[in-house]
Amino acid sequence: FEGLGKYHASSKLKRAVLKLLAKEIDEARARRIREHFRKLDVRQDGCLTRDELLQALRQLDMPNLREADLQWIFPAGVGDSMTCTDFTAALLAREGIGRAELLDAFRRFDIRREGRISLEALTEVLKGAGPTSCLEAFREAGVGHGGAIDFEEFCALVAS
Repeated sequence: FEGLGKYHASSKLKRAVLKLLAKEIDEARARRIREHFRKLDVRQDGCLTRDELLQALRQLDMPNLREADLQWIFPAGVGDSMTCTDFTAALLAREGIGRAELLDAFRRFDIRREGRISLEALTEVLKGAGPTSCLEAFREAGVGHGGAIDFEEFCALVAS
């Protein structure tokens, strides 16, 4: 469950990258993670609630679990439930991501094939987010100081 806490504490940009990766991982890995999700999703509605997560943690017999621990794993500000995509993204971050997978994801964001992800390209990829939101995503992640992110900076962002 540590992966869930780290995922929610990540920058918006890192979460966006991890969600993209979660949708494109190999089928065997995706199947394994979906099975974990289904076991936790008691209501079988495709969303994992705070209560379902708390119930799972109690079944693991974690007597020292405090409300603060649950807040870190599933912060109140992220909504009342988590999708399988978010869950998968969180586990990917914990398990690690190969350089080839990172390069594929980088290329999905580098839509102009410039060898970098510009603020404009990021705005196009994250269609719902405006330029101000994307600039905030760069700043929050501590990347793109020159107006763009190169591949090495991208890898460091995901590994952080």
